[in-house]
Amino acid sequence: MFAKRAFLVAAAVLISIPLVGTSSASASTPVSKITGWFGNWASDSQIESYLDKTREAKANRSADINRPAIFWWKFDGIRNPICTFTGGGDTCSTSGPTPWTTPKLDGLRKKLQGSNQFVYATYTDLDSSKSGQLARLLRDPQKRNILAKRLTAWAKKAQVDGVDLDLENFAFHDGRKTWKSTSKNLTRFLENLDRRLGNNGMKLSLTVPAGVRTFNGSSPVNSTGYWVYDWAKNIQYVDQLRVMTYDYSWNIPGPIGPNWWAADVARSARQQVGRDSRKVFLGVPLYGRNWVVYQDGALVLSQGCPSGWKPDTAPFRSTLTATQAEAIAVREGVKPSWDPFAAEWNFDYFWKIPGTNGVTCGVKRTIWWGAGDSVQARAAVARGNRLGGVAVWELSQLSATSLMNTGAFTKF
Repeated sequence: MFAKRAFLVAAAVLISIPLVGTSSASASTPVSKITGWFGNWASDSQIESYLDKTREAKANRSADINRPAIFWWKFDGIRNPICTFTGGGDTCSTSGPTPWTTPKLDGLRKKLQGSNQFVYATYTDLDSSKSGQLARLLRDPQKRNILAKRLTAWAKKAQVDGVDLDLENFAFHDGRKTWKSTSKNLTRFLENLDRRLGNNGMKLSLTVPAGVRTFNGSSPVNSTGYWVYDWAKNIQYVDQLRVMTYDYSWNIPGPIGPNWWAADVARSARQQVGRDSRKVFLGVPLYGRNWVVYQDGALVLSQGCPSGWKPDTAPFRSTLTATQAEAIAVREGVKPSWDPFAAEWNFDYFWKIPGTNGVTCGVKRTIWWGAGDSVQARAAVARGNRLGGVAVWELSQLSATSLMNTGAFTKF
């Protein structure tokens, strides 16, 4: 989704987060399981930083961090159904002596597996310009079988340990009228792919969006509204069901993945999948958004700004890392607030920009973001609902001890 694309640039900046638990964890303390994704833009240094954190967590028994998924392939249309990401952008290729991988991706895999990490290769369908095409491919039994066969063959040649599917066009761009047909065909595809991967010693993971409709009365809503993915039916075919409990707030300022919502999603998921609840991993955002604030359709401006003032360049919403959010707070001299119900940080500030008649005014902006405490809070929700753990977007953000710990912003 959008947050994943926005990190093509922002992910180069590391943030620091604490692991769940403490170094004094006892044998009776539940060990939180943390998994997640690396973008295809991940660097060697980010992988090394991640591996340092996994070793630290293992040593102090604070968390079990493993099973990372790397953005590896994308659906590039019916004529090019599997295309390997090249470089750090959205471009892909099927040419060369090893079309199933690149030297960069292969290097990341080797570093991770060399430290006993189980590596998924993520296959994505995020390009809205290709909407409807994968659903159309899956309607054809022969093409569906060929896709499952090729994904398995490429995964084996790439020497990964499993395949993660992140097929978001179904939910966000294909249209609900397609869901009845797509849901049936997706289940058939998952059954086929799971069998083929299993026969080759590999696992299957499915990444799905979370909706806001978690319950209808006391009954859980099928897949929290995105029933095209049919969690209850498809859980049998996957090793992990990664639920993206983030991007809750989009156009209106608010928490990225509020913990109270994640708790509702967790309860709903647990009831839907029953005994397979340990396969479910709740998403947690290690990123934020910087919104422009409007009131009655007009920009909220600082006091003393002339009537009728307009900025030279229209301000816009942006995605940012926690490090970037912290840097803005320091620059503006603002102390962020910890929201214990959302389990995220936030603050307002006035961004000074030039406008009418060369006058500079402050435009109000609001930033919300997730950091280390957000991971702790989400892990507690997962444990309380007997789920498998949490899935972090994005794993390159795991680093050293956070400035933000136990709800106290210590920068000031």
